[in-house]
Amino acid sequence: MSYFRPNIIAMTGYVPGEQPRGEKFIKLNTNENPFQCSPKVKAAIGRVVQAGLQKYPDPMATAFRIAAGNIYGIDPDWILCGNGSDEILTIITRAFVDSGDIVRYASPGYILYRTLAEIQGATTDVVNCLLGESQQPFRHGAFASTRRRNRRRSPLPASGGRGVRRLC
Repeated sequence: MSYFRPNIIAMTGYVPGEQPRGEKFIKLNTNENPFQCSPKVKAAIGRVVQAGLQKYPDPMATAFRIAAGNIYGIDPDWILCGNGSDEILTIITRAFVDSGDIVRYASPGYILYRTLAEIQGATTDVVNCLLGESQQPFRHGAFASTRRRNRRRSPLPASGGRGVRRLC
């Protein structure tokens, strides 16, 4: 007996891409940066460290969401913050992808799309976007969930009344 769902058992393990060793490599696929940190960023980090790290920051990132909402002219309640893009993608997938759905994404692309789809019990449709190998432009966005069943979902309010498919 397994405690895991069948779709989790059926998944293959994650195999990271090539990870070259040595100082001469900058691995963009792991978000490394060839440039030094800005002195302003170093100063800001220093101020936070001086203030103390004994308390967790606001989990809702309220000050950031208000500032971003003011800049972009949207309600801060429609801004989702997280601990990196992986967490945001996980939240979005859990919210919008059901078992049996199809998740479409571009290749080359981010392998996490496939993993998140499999966790939800969805299948994937990978669109090959290598130059010269695809006759059609990729029209469906980098991450789009399509429904096999005929269910209607409300459009995202932040989309200006357009549904998820329209945004993609």
